[in-house]
Amino acid sequence: MQWETGKASVSHEESYFCNFDQTDCYYAKSVPVIFEMSAHKGFKAGGQQITVEGYGFNSGKIDAKLDGKVCEVTSFTNEEFNCTVSSSPEVSDINKNYVGQHGVTRTQYQAKSIPDLSKLHTMTGKKSLNMNLDAGGWNIGENIGGLYQTWFVPPTDARYRFYMTCDDKCEIKISPCPDKIAPLTTLLTHLTEDIYRDYWSSKNFIEGPDHRAYWSEWIELKKGEHYYFEGRYASGEGGDHFSVAVEIEQTAIKGHHHAMKEI
Repeated sequence: MQWETGKASVSHEESYFCNFDQTDCYYAKSVPVIFEMSAHKGFKAGGQQITVEGYGFNSGKIDAKLDGKVCEVTSFTNEEFNCTVSSSPEVSDINKNYVGQHGVTRTQYQAKSIPDLSKLHTMTGKKSLNMNLDAGGWNIGENIGGLYQTWFVPPTDARYRFYMTCDDKCEIKISPCPDKIAPLTTLLTHLTEDIYRDYWSSKNFIEGPDHRAYWSEWIELKKGEHYYFEGRYASGEGGDHFSVAVEIEQTAIKGHHHAMKEI
């Protein structure tokens, strides 16, 4: 399912951010999220009533679609909305990639030794769907790997660059072709086990061969397009984490707060 909303719920206590001297503060918008749908199969004739549960639907400015067809919203609250499915001349293609749910899909892997990033897709793992960006967790276990998959939608035509830290090994890739999962371009990769273990801190973002957190080259992306994004990480013994951020070029959006924590 694909949808767009207007203003979403905002928890003022949790979404208020300021710079270090409190002279520049702003509220961050909460992104609506879907937890459950009342049905996953329907009829070509349409007319089926669907209930979508989640949060952030209180504005009523909801544009819902099922397989590209309008699902007309008939009622809504903050936690759910109901819509009527339109007719479709054809059966949905279940082998096609559909862009819709906000969030990240994570597949977690357990191994006897630190996993090989290039072989994660051949392993059997536990999949979690529609995760919030801050729900990946850290210090999960030992000899684990993770595959994160999502769609990145740029808010404006601009140049973007990505940041990455992890413990121990990680890489991030993006498809430069909108709505396609291939081919993939590697943005950042780190395959050793000794220099990426710090979390975000200013001392890590320095020029030269010893900097501990890499940033990618600037890449041009188009507003509103869906770019497939993939992250992989592997950890041996001890702590583990995988952190990714994005930066929009400074001149792209007036008044935009350029901070990696916005991701």
